[in-house]
Amino acid sequence: MKLNNVYGKEVFRVNNLIQKKRRQGKSFEEQLEDSLNSKKNEIQNKIKKNILDILV
Repeated sequence: MKLNNVYGKEVFRVNNLIQKKRRQGKSFEEQLEDSLNSKKNEIQNKIKKNILDILV
C-alpha cells in the first residue's frame, strides 16, 4: 500500500499484524489457549483450596 510522498521519497506501509501475532514461536491462538488454560488452572486450585479449608 503506497502512501503519499514524504520529503520526496515514496513511503510504503508494511503490514505488521503477521509479526505481532508470531511471538515466542507460537501463534496468537496458541498464546490465547495457554493463557486461558493457566487462568483456568489457577481458579481450579483456588476452588480446591477453599473446599479443603471448609472441610478441615
